[in-house]
Amino acid sequence: MVYLAIFFYFASFVFQALASWFALISFRRTGQYRFGWLFFSIALLLMLGRRVSPMLAALRDLHANMTDAALSLPISFLLFLSVSTIRKAFGDLDEKARALVDAQKFDTLTLALTRAELFLEGEKEIERSLRMRQSFALLMLDIDHFKNVNDQHGHQCGDCVLHSLTCICRKVLRKIDAFGRYGGEEFVAILPGANASNAKEVAERLRQNISHHLGFASGLQDETITVSIGVAIFEPNGDKPEDSAFLFKALVGRADAAMYQAKNAGRDRVSVFECANGA
Repeated sequence: MVYLAIFFYFASFVFQALASWFALISFRRTGQYRFGWLFFSIALLLMLGRRVSPMLAALRDLHANMTDAALSLPISFLLFLSVSTIRKAFGDLDEKARALVDAQKFDTLTLALTRAELFLEGEKEIERSLRMRQSFALLMLDIDHFKNVNDQHGHQCGDCVLHSLTCICRKVLRKIDAFGRYGGEEFVAILPGANASNAKEVAERLRQNISHHLGFASGLQDETITVSIGVAIFEPNGDKPEDSAFLFKALVGRADAAMYQAKNAGRDRVSVFECANGA
């Protein structure tokens, strides 16, 4: 009977040790309620002493409280199940929270940044530009005759074009560049540290890659899909950081005007806004 009690205590120790380990892992990985998991793991670790002491006493005296040993096993097992279940529940909540954040941050169709996230990135770049006294560029891209793609090939094909355009642009742009969907078939790229010359060069690379590859990537092998791109440059000139939202909105307006200049000039081209300054 003594050795059976020792087995019960040992099994209880294992279950509580596992529960403590799971609680510690949850403390390290969980963003919210971290200290709750820490306190839980400490309590479980302290409770391990209540399993070790009677086990050692039973080995030393060859006598054990069988009732206590028998109860310790289901209690420890239930603690282990409870921690495992709660940990899984918190994991599911974290996944849902991350999915919600991604849904707010990324456009579900193209996986480019959403308009709201794009404006947040733009305002941050305005503030950084004013602080570092360094210019940056904004590109406005619009797919030429996109309505014809939807009308002739269907909206599913149009969706494929939008998604493929994002993939092509991501390959051309740097990792530090922000790329988002402004609305419909319009996209915006933010190029930190770029001047007019750099920005025009990047815009030309985007235009060429899109005209050469977008139709094929979208399943339209016999068609060429082009974009018109407007370029605007933000030059810090003493503006206050608290004006970042207004300044970025104005910059978008200038890039949009440049893009329509490209449209009016025949499409499939790059146009740079002439009055490129932060005013």
